[in-house]
Amino acid sequence: MKIKVCGMRDRENILALESLKPDMMGLIFYPKSPRFVQNSIPDISVPKVGVFVHASFEEIKAKVEEYALAYVQLHSEETPELAERVKSLGVGVIKAFGVDGDLDFSKLEEFEGSVDYFLFDTKGDQYGGHGKAFDWSILNKYQGKTPYLIAGGIDLENIDQLLSLKLSGWKGIDVNSRFELSPAIKDIQALEKLFNKVRNLAQA
Repeated sequence: MKIKVCGMRDRENILALESLKPDMMGLIFYPKSPRFVQNSIPDISVPKVGVFVHASFEEIKAKVEEYALAYVQLHSEETPELAERVKSLGVGVIKAFGVDGDLDFSKLEEFEGSVDYFLFDTKGDQYGGHGKAFDWSILNKYQGKTPYLIAGGIDLENIDQLLSLKLSGWKGIDVNSRFELSPAIKDIQALEKLFNKVRNLAQA
């Protein structure tokens, strides 16, 4: 089970998170986000994911090069063609979809083969960081071939319930605001508890 921690920015906080060895660390390049990254970050071994909303290919390419991104997460109304162009940069691609009461799974089909992961997040007025969970049982209907991550409102109170689900194609979790002390500053002790829960279950 992969663990992605999104919305990182602070140098010391990033270094503290690195010690927990997450599978991915998310940097948000969306100017309207309170976790928007403009500063340089320390050189770390954790694969970095750049999160983009309404960004052009040129903007994405520049950030891939500047921050040595391993993945690009597309978080708005991007096309499979853009996903393919981004993939040509030598990075993995994650395509996010907002989930409210339900999910139109037919919208995923055109991205099959163009992305490495889907990410299912709670749909809201803003992009990402809502701190609210959606009804995970919706994903029992998923029949696609692309593996996916679950985001939105995951915390220490509901992680056991989530981990008890047997969902086809599910490969990881993406956490953010429920593990924050303030925007972009993560509670490392709480994250360590989460990591232990997830990894202990994986070894069981």
